[in-house]
Amino acid sequence: MITADINELDIDLITRYRNGGGTETWQSGWNIFSRQTIETIVSSVAKGCRINFTDFKMPFEIPLNIDPMRNWTVSIAGKRLTTNGSGLLVR
Repeated sequence: MITADINELDIDLITRYRNGGGTETWQSGWNIFSRQTIETIVSSVAKGCRINFTDFKMPFEIPLNIDPMRNWTVSIAGKRLTTNGSGLLVR
């Protein structure tokens, strides 16, 4: 099993970030690929492979951590979502 944030829309996201102040090195991470991209890549390298996408619901709260790019949970409209210092919500 592989777990990952997957975009249901046909949009791939490659990000770079650094802590504020502009003096630290840019870091990579928080890349989110579309379901279509994942299906295309897997079908091209593993013919006949079956892919199942399953929605994941975070079953517990994650508190804000000292590392601002580490996930934590927020409650919006009765749903538990994850976010980080980038300000992106992951559903």
